[in-house]
Amino acid sequence: MNTRSTGGNAGDAGGTTEITVAPGPHRIGVCFRYRGQRRRARLAEASREFTVDESARRVEIEIRLGVRNGSDFRIAEPVTR
Repeated sequence: MNTRSTGGNAGDAGGTTEITVAPGPHRIGVCFRYRGQRRRARLAEASREFTVDESARRVEIEIRLGVRNGSDFRIAEPVTR
């Protein structure tokens, strides 16, 4: 099963990332950091728990950062397809 996250990859202004997950409970977390910062520096960190049932073929999760870098991430309710 694939989980599709609309947001961005490192260095991108936006995009889609697909990951494979097994049925069951999961937690997704997002953050960003500026190049050169220590790995532990996590700005605007957010997370959300969700469950994937056996019949789901795809789960789509939209993740957006507010207009300013100091804004929080918004993780929408996961949609099962």
